[in-house]
Amino acid sequence: MSQIFRVFVYGTLKRGYPNSHLTKDLKKIGEGQLAYKLPLVVGSSCHIPYLLPKVGKGNQVLGEVYEVNQEELNLLDKLEGYPDYYNRLIVDVNLHECREKVQCMAYILDRFKDDLLEKEFLPFYTIEHATSYILPANRENPLDHRAEVMDYSKQSLTSIPPVVIAMPKVLSADDAKSLLPTFDVILDVRTQKEWDAGHLQLPSVRHVDSLHQHPEKVAELQDIKDMKCLVHCGSGKRATAVGEMLTSFTDLTIVCPGGYSGLQ
Repeated sequence: MSQIFRVFVYGTLKRGYPNSHLTKDLKKIGEGQLAYKLPLVVGSSCHIPYLLPKVGKGNQVLGEVYEVNQEELNLLDKLEGYPDYYNRLIVDVNLHECREKVQCMAYILDRFKDDLLEKEFLPFYTIEHATSYILPANRENPLDHRAEVMDYSKQSLTSIPPVVIAMPKVLSADDAKSLLPTFDVILDVRTQKEWDAGHLQLPSVRHVDSLHQHPEKVAELQDIKDMKCLVHCGSGKRATAVGEMLTSFTDLTIVCPGGYSGLQ
C-alpha cells in the first residue's frame, strides 16, 4: 500500500482555479486555514501566488487540504518546481468542518527576495487574482520568472520555525457585562434570526452571522484584529469556536459561559 500524504494548497491548485486539473480527482479532506500567520503574496511577471516562511507576518491563509499518494505528489512537485523553486515544508492547518488541527505539506517559496515582503499580504487567493496568472504553457520561458522572486544566496529551510499562539482571554457573561464599554469592538456571532430577535444596543457591536460556520468571513475582520475585541454568542460554544479561528487577533476575549442574555 502506497504512502499517503496531506497537502495544503492555497493558490492555483484549488478547485476551480487554473491548475485544478491536478487536484480535481484527488481526495479532498476539506477547507482550512493555517494555524499561524504567514505572508501570502502574488509576485513575478507571471502573477504567481507565493506563501513565504515568515511566521507572525501576513494572515492565517485559507486553503484546501488533499490526500495524495506518491505518484500524485510527484505531479504536484513537477508543477511547483520542487525542490529547485518552491520548497515543500510542513505547516499546521485548522480544518474547518471538524475543527481538527492537522499537519500538511505546503509549497513555500523559502529562498525569496526580501522585496516580496513589501507586497500586499493576502488572507486568501481569489479567482480575481487568478485571472492575471499566466499558465506555464503560455510563458515564453517557463523558468525566467524565477529570478524575479528568488534569492539564490539563501539556504533552503528544512522546517518552519515553531510559533507560540496567544490564547484568548475568557470571561463569564456576568464578569463581561460591566466591562462592555471598555471594548473597541463587540462581535456578535449568533445567527441573523437571533440578532433580529434582540441584540446589544451599543455602537461598538458588530454582527457577523454564524461566523463559526463561515471562516472565509475572517478576512472581513482584518480592520479590527489589533483592537480590543469581545466575542459572544448565545451560550459560549460558538464564541469559543470563533476564538480558535481568530488567533491573529492581539487582544481577544471570549464570553463563556453565557452569552447575549447574560450581557443585557
